[in-house]
Amino acid sequence: MQILLVGGTPPVEGSLESEDGLTPPMRRARVRHLRSKPGVDRETVKKWEQAIVDILLGGAPEGTTFHDIEEEWVVDTHTGRGSWKPVPKPSRAAMAAARERSDDGDDGVDDDDNF
Repeated sequence: MQILLVGGTPPVEGSLESEDGLTPPMRRARVRHLRSKPGVDRETVKKWEQAIVDILLGGAPEGTTFHDIEEEWVVDTHTGRGSWKPVPKPSRAAMAAARERSDDGDDGVDDDDNF
């Protein structure tokens, strides 16, 4: 954007606004308003990229461990306050029973129906 200033005095170099309220052209706007790029070396970037890939593949980066904890938001009926509470993990017997029910072959769909 260019500004044509007729009459008056030209804006002072380095000022962000002219006497009439118009802003100067966008010359050097990136230098004035935006931060410079951070100086990060390639090895650091590669290290963090590998850590992200490890996390996405289900692992933990070197020197760390993950703990899978399931929680649910529970509201106290007397006070009305809520908090996160750990969900108890099902016992091995309950998991085996659920697996047995799912393996019995009855999925609730009648195979004789033709669409």
